[in-house]
Formats: sequence, C-alpha cells, structure tokens
Amino acid sequence: MFWNNNLSSPSIDTVLVKHDLKLGEILDHENIIQDLRSQNKKLLEFITRADVLNDLVTLVTEEPSLELDENERYRWPNLACEVLTTDVPLLNECLSEKDLLVKLFSFFESDPPLNPLLASFVSRTLSLLISRKIDQNWYSYQLTCLKVLEFLKSTENSSQLLLKHLGTSAIMDLTLKLLTQIEGDAMQKNLLDWIESVHLVENIVALFHPSVDADRQVNAAQLLCDTIEKLRANEIPANEYTVLNHIQSPEVIKKLLCNMFDEDEISESSIAGGISVLLTLLDTSPVESNVIVYRENPESYDSVKTSNPVLPEVISVIVPYLPKLHNLLINPPKKNPIKLACGLIEPPLGTTRLAVIKLISALIATNTLEVNEMLDKLNTVQVLLDLFFHYTWNNFLHTEVDKCLAFAINSPLAQETNPLITNIFVKCQLLKRILKAWEDNELDQGKGGKRRGYMGHLTNIANSIVNQKDGNLQVFLKQHVDDDTMNLWQNYVNGTLQPINKVHQRYLGGVHPAQNVNSDDQSHYRNIVFSSDAVMDFNNSSNFNDSVGIDKDELTSFDEMEGREKQFSDLCTKKDFSLDDMMRQSFMCDFNPWQQAETGDSSVNDGWADFANVIEQINCEPDFKNHVDDEGDSKEEKNCKENHVIMEDKCEVESGDLDKKSDNNANLNNFNKDAPNHEEELIDNFRYLSKQGMMSEIPEVPQSQGDGVNKSCSDSVPQQRVEESMKADAPQDPV
Repeated sequence: MFWNNNLSSPSIDTVLVKHDLKLGEILDHENIIQDLRSQNKKLLEFITRADVLNDLVTLVTEEPSLELDENERYRWPNLACEVLTTDVPLLNECLSEKDLLVKLFSFFESDPPLNPLLASFVSRTLSLLISRKIDQNWYSYQLTCLKVLEFLKSTENSSQLLLKHLGTSAIMDLTLKLLTQIEGDAMQKNLLDWIESVHLVENIVALFHPSVDADRQVNAAQLLCDTIEKLRANEIPANEYTVLNHIQSPEVIKKLLCNMFDEDEISESSIAGGISVLLTLLDTSPVESNVIVYRENPESYDSVKTSNPVLPEVISVIVPYLPKLHNLLINPPKKNPIKLACGLIEPPLGTTRLAVIKLISALIATNTLEVNEMLDKLNTVQVLLDLFFHYTWNNFLHTEVDKCLAFAINSPLAQETNPLITNIFVKCQLLKRILKAWEDNELDQGKGGKRRGYMGHLTNIANSIVNQKDGNLQVFLKQHVDDDTMNLWQNYVNGTLQPINKVHQRYLGGVHPAQNVNSDDQSHYRNIVFSSDAVMDFNNSSNFNDSVGIDKDELTSFDEMEGREKQFSDLCTKKDFSLDDMMRQSFMCDFNPWQQAETGDSSVNDGWADFANVIEQINCEPDFKNHVDDEGDSKEEKNCKENHVIMEDKCEVESGDLDKKSDNNANLNNFNKDAPNHEEELIDNFRYLSKQGMMSEIPEVPQSQGDGVNKSCSDSVPQQRVEESMKADAPQDPV
C-alpha cells in the first residue's frame, strides 16, 4: 500500500504566501484536495474568501470556452466541484450563503437541455448542503440545511426550475435527495410546508400528461418510485402526515390516472411510467409477490395483503380505470413491425401492453373482489390467453400471464364465490386451450419443427392447476367442465405432465451439487478455513488505516486476542508445582539467569536469559532428604521424592559460591512471601510456560561453561539423564 500516512506537502504553503495568487494556480496544485480535507488553515482561509468562492461557483455553472482543448475544457470545472464538495464544515457554511445559492440556481434558468456534466457538478454541490454525513456536526448540518430551505421558500420559481430540467438525470437525483434525505423533525416540517405551498407532488404528477416529453416522464416516474421506496424504508408512523402520505393519497393517484388517459392519443412513456408508479404503490414489501413463493405457501397470502396499509385505497382508485387499461390490450399505440430471427413480428407486443399486463397481475395478486368482478366483466383473461399463444417467443409476456393465472388459481377465496375462477375455466376454457396447444406443439415437432417458446410456462400453468393447495378446484372442475375434457385432462396429467415433472426434478449427474462430496473442485477447498481477519481486513477501509497511521498488518482481531488470552489462562491453571520444584526454586533463588544473557553485540538472542546454567544448577541440587522430614511428608511430596531417586550422585555446593545478587525483574527471591502479588503470579506463569517449552527452548549447555558451577559437579549425573527426569516430573502440555 502506498502512503500509509498522508503527509501534507509544504509546497502549497509556499504558493499561498504569494500576494498576487490566482485561483488557477491553486487548482493546478496536485495536492489541493488532500490539503483541503486535512483542513490546511492557510488554504481554507484562501478558499473561503468571497471572491474565490464566487469564482469556484462560476466554474461549475458556466460553459467553458470552446477555444480550449477538449481534454482541458472541463478540468478546472471538475476540480472546482471537487473543492466545493470536500465536506469541510467551514466551507459548507460559506457555500450556503444566499448570494452563492442564487448563483447556483441561476444555472437552472437556462433553456433545456442542460449540459449534463455541469448539471452533475451543480447537483452534487447542492446535494452536499442538504444531505448529512454520519460524522457531520448536527448543528452545522442544521444551519446549512435551514439556509437552503429558506432560500427555496423565498424563491418563487425554484420548484418550476427543477421540474423544467427533470429530464436531466442529475436534476432528478437532486430532487430525490431533497425529498428523502433531509433529517430532523423541524427541517422535515419546513420541507413539507414548502412542498405543499408550491404543489411539488402535483406538478410532478402533471408531467405524465401525453403532451410532455418522454425524458421528463421517465425521470418523473423514477423519481416517484424511488421516493416511495426510500420513505417507506424509514418506517414513519402512519398517523404522521409526511411526503409519503401525500404521494399515496387517493387524490394524487387519481390525478396520475387522469393525466395518463387525458387525451385520445396515448403516450407510451406516460402509460409505462404511470404504471410503474402504481406498481410501486401496490408493492407488498417486505414479502415479495412472486409466483414461486405464492405457489409454495399460499397460506401466507393474508400477511402479503395486509402488509401495505394503503392498498385498499389504491385499488379503489384504480378499478374504475380498468376498462381503459383493458382497451390498451386490444388497441395499443401503433408500432412499426420488427424483424427478428424467429420472423417478422407485426405488430409487436410493445412496452405499453406489457406494462398493463404487469399491473393486472399485481391487481389479481391482491385478491380483491371488486377487481375480480371487473376482470370477469371485461373478460380480460381471454385477451391475456390470446396474447400468450399469439406471441410464441415473448417470454416476458409468458411470465406475466403465468403469474396472473397462478395468483388466481391459488386464491384463498372459495371457488364458487370467485368470479375470476369461473371466467378462467368456463368462459376461457383454459383446460382445452392447454391440451390444444400441447397437441399442436407435438405435431409441429413431429414434422421437424421447433418446440414452441411458451411450453415451459404452459407446464407451470398446468402444475398450478394440479397442485392447487385448497383442493376445492378439482371439485369445481368436475362440476363445471364436461367429462370428455376432464378425461383428456387426466390422461394428459398422468401420461405427459408427470413424466416431465420427474425429468425436471432430476439432478444433473444424478446428485445435487451440494451433496457431491466427491467433486474434484470441492476436494481442493474442503479443508480451507477462512479466518475472521480476512473479513476484518476487507471491512476496514484503507482510508481509515491511512488516517490514523496504522498498518493493516498490525491489526489483530478481537476474537484472536480473546482466544489467546483464554488459552494462556487455561495453560496456567493446569500448572502444578511439586515439592521438588519448591526446593529447587528456593535453592536457586540467588541465581540470576538474566545476568548471564549475552548482549546484542555477541549474540542474535538479544535480551533473552541464559538457562543453560539453570540446568546445571539443577544437576547440583542437594538431596531432598537433607531438607524435608520424611515423617511429615504428604502423599504427593513422597511421590515427588520417589520421582527423583535417579538423582543419586549429587554434589555439595556451598551457597557462597553462587551469585548473591537479586533479580528485581524476575522476582525469583520473593517466592517464599506469604501473599505474592500480581506481578509475581504473572512471572510465575511465564516461568511455567518456559518450562513447558512453549515460550522459548532451553539451549544446549555450552562447552565453555564447564569451568563455572559445573566444575564442582564432576560426580553429577549425565545431562541427558537429568533432562529425562525433568520431563518425567513436568506436567504434560495440554495443547
């Protein structure tokens, strides 16, 4: 990683001391953005000057000269936008002054279309003032946001300027943030007052009139859909009047439908955009209304229907317009023929009819009696089936018709009281049409033709009929369908549909991929364990590590530290000092292994203690019989003595021959204290782990040390014999 620590370059301070400094010289500096974000005091003083801020706003609002090279034309406007949006509190407060806001909004007074690049610069700058960052000071945000709202209120045509250029995506994004990202009860109340005073929502809905250009209609639909989704995600109480409640009101929905069908000439962008808004209003999130979930668990439909509190009001407004929607299926907007690989499509299905079918599918999913009655009266399902079989290769159409029939067939209403069921199986004769389509497909394939494109969806529709959960459908079919058709249907189910389902349920290769334990690919990765450190490194952004000056290699996960601490505690609790350990330690209390360590100049083991003499000291340990009375020994102490019988040849060492210096670091001479402190216990634990070979290995005894203590131990047992005895006494390593 480059530049783990961001250090400000001193060269910009050198530039700032010039008396005739111009903005272009600062913008050309390579580290201006980094220095500004690090809040360089001199740079901030220069940038926040009134004349400099005015020049920066001019760069992002006015067209650059056409005489400039194309590669250099938008370099300064882009840098000016980056400077204005560095999110420095002082800069934000200065930028929210009325004079600068007037100049920013003057950009919208131009005739459409706007320069999309400059529009994105202006939109980004204004969005910064109304959107609060997580680490932003609340009072600073309230101040800047309040200034923007007060400016919008004081400007009469502010909303009209935004809607005039709504065909530009950047302006649509700015309007969306204005409606959804203002925080604080007081700020939202001011926003709602402004929206109602300028009739912003009604003016957006008015854009769905067929006379409005398609770009604004598409962006207006996207704006309303995103606003509804974002405001619903905020979980605002239903009793509070908000922007969402205003958009979902029956009055606004009715105005939307009136604008869509205002004239005899239909606009495809108006119909498609308006229906997308209606589908968002009918959305039953968080439960998805898809066919697969509905087929598998139709009992959960009640929760789906009641998850949207405004659903009944929306449906009641849409139902009167169902005849006009039905008419669009029969008489769609005229479109030119399309030549595809499968042949000439004349007329094409079109976006309008596909959008209408999606809306009908969503309405059937609500299982509302008035919707079912109106669709039965219009005989809409008959039109859907005609389109289904006519457009053989349009799988978008097939999917939506499949949804419509699946929702209707799995309706929890009793079959006798559901007029849509009667319409589907009696008027439309769905069973006969399925059997006829299947027979025609087999005839075509028998002549060498291709399998028809709707056969997979036709199989889904047949399975929906057979697998109807309620069971009343089969009784209804026997009562209302003739016997010949039912016999043919039963033969089709047993002889054709069931074998197809068995083939579809069969796994490729005979085994589900999750159960294929012999897979060569899985064998390479089966034993790989991904540590939590990898996830933590992924979540920790490089900017955070750079700002605090921490290298990612130095980071250790909390789980790892906690696990190491627990392992250390478990090992230390299992240590058991026997009587010979106590005697051995009391006898060696004056020996300091740290003073025997080699210095960094003579050894690579810099700072480590030399335990070689400790082993030789153990060899010279006096007999336990001279120190402990056998009659007072406990059972454990006797066992300790028996374990050391092999050490018969012990040398007598005078205590004066040993170094009497105390070791303050290790506290070895404090073992006999009645109440050892925390430091002694910690050192004792480390000594135990060293004895187990878990902290550092005991080096071999150098030959040159035979002149010291070992010189008086000529009769001692061999070194290997002593080490074997120590291993026998030491507790086993639990790891």
